[in-house]
Amino acid sequence: PHGDCPMSTLSVDTIQGKTTAGTVAMPSGYIIHYQSQVASDMVSSSSSTFATCFTYPTYTPKSTTSKIIHRFSLLFRGYNSSSHDARGKLRVKKNGTIMLIDNEFGNYDYGGSGAWWRYTYSNGTEHTGHNGNDVTVIIEFATQGNNIEFNSDDGSSNTKSFFEIIEIAQ
Repeated sequence: PHGDCPMSTLSVDTIQGKTTAGTVAMPSGYIIHYQSQVASDMVSSSSSTFATCFTYPTYTPKSTTSKIIHRFSLLFRGYNSSSHDARGKLRVKKNGTIMLIDNEFGNYDYGGSGAWWRYTYSNGTEHTGHNGNDVTVIIEFATQGNNIEFNSDDGSSNTKSFFEIIEIAQ
């Protein structure tokens, strides 16, 4: 107490921050969020129907106006011991819509049989207009030949495919 000033007590139930609607804009190109993931499971198929080989975790953007980039480096092995066609197909879908498709990668042996190959497929997709809504991206693969394996270079799961999600301010 100072001199003749009476003591008083201040009681507070809740302290609330500033309530203005303004936000600070990040400069264009600034990385808002980054995450990476490694796939450890091998997935194999001998079907020409697309099947999921990897699903990114559902991502909720931090900004409603940002650009989302999904990058990947995928390890594949294809083989066909009884024919010349060991090619594969790949597609990437965002929220059910095809963003990328490659209908012919691998090996087609014109001269004989017993075709096989190993392949690292690196690519990515980017998109805006998500308005802050969740984004789900899946990678699917199929064969045009006989057998294809995701996350394999020699028929085993000792190699890994790599995935990134990068959110960038616009």
